[in-house]
Amino acid sequence: MLPKSKSGTTFISGTHISQWEDKMKRFTRKNMDKCKSQPLEFPRTAQVTKEFPTGTVYEGEYDQFDMNGYGEFTFASGVKYVGSFENGLFHGRGELIFPHDNEVAVIRGRFHKGVMTERTLHFDDILDYRERDWKYCTMPDRRFAIEYIEKLKPGGNSYLTAEQPTKEIPEGFYDTGNGFFDPVQKVVFKYHDLSAIKRAPSIREQEWIMKNCRRGTIEPLGARSDLYERWTYPILKAGASPAPAAAGTRQAPINISRKPSIFEYDGPDDDESRPLFYDFSAFASRFPDASSEKLSRRPVRY
Repeated sequence: MLPKSKSGTTFISGTHISQWEDKMKRFTRKNMDKCKSQPLEFPRTAQVTKEFPTGTVYEGEYDQFDMNGYGEFTFASGVKYVGSFENGLFHGRGELIFPHDNEVAVIRGRFHKGVMTERTLHFDDILDYRERDWKYCTMPDRRFAIEYIEKLKPGGNSYLTAEQPTKEIPEGFYDTGNGFFDPVQKVVFKYHDLSAIKRAPSIREQEWIMKNCRRGTIEPLGARSDLYERWTYPILKAGASPAPAAAGTRQAPINISRKPSIFEYDGPDDDESRPLFYDFSAFASRFPDASSEKLSRRPVRY
């Protein structure tokens, strides 16, 4: 029911939109520009070199904010990362290079915002490192990497170390692989300068070095018995013990005997006396119908 005024006039309540205002709204909606978000492309500079207060150095692509693109990042320790960067972090494919004397070890992998997600370790030689079940230089195959290439040498000329030529160790020192360890001063010296200290190993490492590493000494080393397999004779076990004898009675001694094996024969060395594998007399007694010609054939002797 429509409302009425006091004078009796009927009217419609609401907002009245003029024809001009309606046309303006339609025109605005038709020609409205939508906001479209697009990534901003910052121009990357050419190859640059930046040195940081921490002693690290970066060489590579650099935008207006941080390291982005391909580059090389060298730590103060000498370890180098070569690969892709994003916003100052290792991101994408890259490799970490660890120098050691005249050799290097390389870890190649994939990074995601500074975190390594895939990795493989490579050495200068042919070794293919595995994080699990790595069989290099372990029993029973104790070959060095060089012996995989040049094969094993005859006795007396075999390789003593993986690195060739084998270093001559001063008397009383130990070869740790990266220097000579002195058990008296408990430090590792450089190979070519015994007055220059390279590092000080922990107590646990000192014990491992003196147990496993080569030592310079004039004493003959001899064979390592722990590297050989041990063969023993079979152990004979007695049967169940008899029940204890009654008081006042004497128990007969127990004799444990076994039939000697053919491998323990110590008689005359001739065909007639040597034991046989098969006892044909026992065979003939079990099978009386067998012909004498078959039984007369000489069996194979041990």
